[in-house]
Amino acid sequence: WRPVDDGLSARFDCKWREYKYFFDHAEGLDLDAMREAARAFEGVHDFRNFCKMDAENVKSYTRGVFECRIELDGVRRMHY
Repeated sequence: WRPVDDGLSARFDCKWREYKYFFDHAEGLDLDAMREAARAFEGVHDFRNFCKMDAENVKSYTRGVFECRIELDGVRRMHY
């Protein structure tokens, strides 16, 4: 933790973000197909259809996804 300028916007001033999602029931899922689909997100794409339309604040809907992967942890919980 460290103090920041009152004008800092966590939404608009950040340089990158990392997201992790966890699912408890991975049994019966086609993980190979999911991994292939996840790779399609990698690269630079226009994500306007996934975004809240905020034309006043958002100037570009293009984003770069460096990595998108599907994994199982030791208890058969899926995360990506």
